Amino acid sequence: GMLIIFILGLSLFMGIQPSQNKQFYTVNELNKMLINPNKKLLVAVTADWCITCKVNESLVLSKNETQNLLKERDVTLMYLDWTNRNDEISRYLSTFARAGVPTYVYYEPTKSPLVLGQILSYAYLDELTKT
Repeated sequence: GMLIIFILGLSLFMGIQPSQNKQFYTVNELNKMLINPNKKLLVAVTADWCITCKVNESLVLSKNETQNLLKERDVTLMYLDWTNRNDEISRYLSTFARAGVPTYVYYEPTKSPLVLGQILSYAYLDELTKT
């Protein structure tokens, strides 16, 4: 199974342009967002050299259906760029006992942050964001 994902990833990786609507945030900006207790956030820690990140972005996160789902459910998607292994983001990852990417964290009011699996799907995000 993983080999197929890897080959798929490799072929996608060669032709992928970062999606136009991808906006990067700093950890500081993320922390400011988290002050609002009613916010739902999906944080995607990603890197240019991360093939799994690229696959998730092209097959799931950048798709219109996913964007619409998140919009409908008022979930803000925030990308953190770990391409250069920025220290601030490394510290953020370590708070979840993670040392690499992709790392996806879902924040929902009154609940603890949830670290998601590394392979995303529309169905998974649909289930996750149902309230």
